[in-house]
Amino acid sequence: MKSRGSDGITLDSIIKALNDMGLDAHTKVSSLGSIIKIEIKFDPLERERRALNAYKASLRSSNQNRDISGQLIQQIDHFLKRVESTRMEKVLVAAPSQEGLRLLLDQVMRIGKEMIDKRREADELRKLIRLFLSYVREYARASDND
Repeated sequence: MKSRGSDGITLDSIIKALNDMGLDAHTKVSSLGSIIKIEIKFDPLERERRALNAYKASLRSSNQNRDISGQLIQQIDHFLKRVESTRMEKVLVAAPSQEGLRLLLDQVMRIGKEMIDKRREADELRKLIRLFLSYVREYARASDND
């Protein structure tokens, strides 16, 4: 994949930039005829999303105090919305021309910066979710003992 523009940007240099930014695990680069396609899927809180949804389903099916369960479900919904804001799915498409490769590299660099912010937000949110889920687990345990 040595598509090269006259300014020295190649598809290989874009792939290297993806690797240098740590995006390689979240990207898929392909060449469709004369079109270059980069798919980026980043979901830093996938495990937490699954845990929140599992606890939400558990609270809905429990026969415990509906007011408390309802409030916990509202909090879970709030966390799920915040978790969704850290998720990113993008598809970049460009022609293998000098201008197309330059624009593609610019977009990759912007996305890399955005992902740094999302990682930071995800780290903070992960801590809050762990604390919250420990409270929900304790509530469920106490409810089971009643």
